[in-house]
Amino acid sequence: MTAQAPEANLKPIRILFVCMGNICRSPMAEAVFKALAKTHGIDRYFEVASAGTVGWHEGRPANQQTEETLSRHGFDLEGFRSRPVSLDDFAHFHYILAMDRDNERDLLRMCPSHFGERVGLFLSLAPRVLNEEVPDPYDGTDDDFEHAFGLIEAGCEGMITTLKTFYPALTAPRGKVASGR
Repeated sequence: MTAQAPEANLKPIRILFVCMGNICRSPMAEAVFKALAKTHGIDRYFEVASAGTVGWHEGRPANQQTEETLSRHGFDLEGFRSRPVSLDDFAHFHYILAMDRDNERDLLRMCPSHFGERVGLFLSLAPRVLNEEVPDPYDGTDDDFEHAFGLIEAGCEGMITTLKTFYPALTAPRGKVASGR
């Protein structure tokens, strides 16, 4: 997957995290990425959301274990409601990042072919994370949710590092905008 977004100093980089039901992994990634971007002082450059490849949980809050795991680590999902991926998402988001290969395949099946380059695996943008996929903790133990959280946190940190290499504005001192040249 390559950089597909406009220059970071002109428009927000739009990222959609995707898992199957949008109640475990993808909302966790949404919350962690937003918080880490804020910590790095670059949150103004991003529009971040999450969705599921199926609409089974549409309108519901995140899985209770997801919320508890995030809370233990100082993150929250206040106001979150699950939603399915829509066809409009493929045109709107620059990065549509699946938590695993099954969801990546499902996204590619529903994606208009001219937006296919926007779809990829979440952990592919975090080169220091050795896993390719974030395993689904749904119906799992607290340890399963902690394992997923650890991969997601490392993946979000790695992704921010990777995006900083693509977009010079992300490394400019706060209040200054890099020219992008």
